[in-house]
Amino acid sequence: TRANAEFRPAAGFPTTSLAGTTGFVVETVSEQLFRVFCRNAGWFAWRVRTQDTKALRRPDFVVWRRFRRLAVEVKQVDPNPADDEQAGILDAGGMASFGGEPGARLRDHIKDASAQLKSLTRGRWPGVVVLYDNTALRAYTGSYHIKIAMHGLEQIMLERTGLETPMTRFVGYRFGPKRRVTPTDGTAVSAVCHLYCGTDGEPCLDVFHNEHTSSHLDNLAWRAPRLRHFRLGPGADRQRRDWIAVHSAS
Repeated sequence: TRANAEFRPAAGFPTTSLAGTTGFVVETVSEQLFRVFCRNAGWFAWRVRTQDTKALRRPDFVVWRRFRRLAVEVKQVDPNPADDEQAGILDAGGMASFGGEPGARLRDHIKDASAQLKSLTRGRWPGVVVLYDNTALRAYTGSYHIKIAMHGLEQIMLERTGLETPMTRFVGYRFGPKRRVTPTDGTAVSAVCHLYCGTDGEPCLDVFHNEHTSSHLDNLAWRAPRLRHFRLGPGADRQRRDWIAVHSAS
């Protein structure tokens, strides 16, 4: 059908062109690296043909593995002036440092990608956000930053030990504000992925599943060398919830 033609792989379609346009898509470092990962994994990464408008923005790719499809939006964290300053310190042989609020560089990317994925999948088939850190520090897209960007800032819960004393005791942890996935928000995001290069320079992908998604990603169907899947642990008795591996590539 006409509706499906937009999403079907087209043999011989140039990877950098958009149907209906006269120009070319200049792919980012992260998009090029993601293509390499897909090629190594035996997946077909097909660029969505629809040209973006103010009213409609599509994700970057539809990836095919056999008869399964996956919408993918690739986002890149580029260096700001502070990152460039620290990169200069590293290049001079010094010791760089960084700080700030965990997940702050990722939240807008996840929110933006969620709308793009939803415009294509309608939440009926899986879609993922792929994040790549293009700074020299490589410090903004790790698993903790992704957890906090998705589920909110971690808060410590305290309670008073008695009415007559100002002393408090530790009760547990919970997620607080600035979350990007909830039972009602970000449900088109099946997972947030961390794209990075291994020690040998080859691309790797860590997949962090969204427990609130409307379309879960099958970790057994989508697996490959250099790919790992993680889900958020239960956090029983108000303990801190951390990522647990559900599949490791052999």
